[in-house]
Amino acid sequence: MGQKKQDPDLIYSQNLAAVKQYLAGWKACLDSSGIWVIEPNARLYDSIAFSMLNKAYRLSQACICLIEAGFSDEAYGLSRSVLECAINLRYLTLNREEIDLRSNNFLNFFHAERRHFLELCRKQIQDKDALERIESLAQVEGVDDSWPGPNIRRINDWKKIENRNWDGFKIVTETHPLDADLNGRCPILAHYSTAYRAASAMVHCSIRALDNTFAISNFPYKVAEGLKTNYDHRFEPLMTVVAGIYLSVSYALFGAGLDRTEDFDMQFDTCCADLMYVKQS
Repeated sequence: MGQKKQDPDLIYSQNLAAVKQYLAGWKACLDSSGIWVIEPNARLYDSIAFSMLNKAYRLSQACICLIEAGFSDEAYGLSRSVLECAINLRYLTLNREEIDLRSNNFLNFFHAERRHFLELCRKQIQDKDALERIESLAQVEGVDDSWPGPNIRRINDWKKIENRNWDGFKIVTETHPLDADLNGRCPILAHYSTAYRAASAMVHCSIRALDNTFAISNFPYKVAEGLKTNYDHRFEPLMTVVAGIYLSVSYALFGAGLDRTEDFDMQFDTCCADLMYVKQS
């Protein structure tokens, strides 16, 4: 990805065209690969992995829609979710022998969360009629039986069901079988340390997220009027999308026992060669 001082609007339009072309090619490669997704009761991983690719693709398209509509800061925050897809798939496939176990944990977190919130309802809701309706629905859906133990600690991330305190940094620094192949082209640790962390400010609405929404003083307050663009965030989300999509498909195919074709690599390299970044002051 080169650095060149040019008209930001021109660079943005070129970057946008490159990313749209990359996403179209990425989809075409998968669509023409002849993959059949194994049904969940036969192998849960397949359903999770290829559903995650669907999600990553739609998130990428949503980022583009937001940028084109003038919401580049919001696209910046959303772009982190594309990397989240890659991190999830990396964690699922860190160890081939644990793919099925971790896929089950991904599903079980849904049950654990529902049980947790059911217990909160029982403690906090004072309206007896409302609580009876909740209890009735919970009984029909077997919420109490789907996750054991009312006193079990709350699990706030599906990756922590293993009780190994997994987090994003541990996942991207733990050795993965694809590291030797991917690190020379698209190292996930670099993207986690830069794009993921920077986009997190937009997700959590910390001080960096307010750079372009700063309320002006000495005038009657009008919501989101008179805003000044201090940092042009049309560039980072597009670059994050490209990295996240490429990493996601690499991990997903690996876990499914499929080879990533050279077309994916060539498309990624071509797109990266076309992308430029406008340095912010």
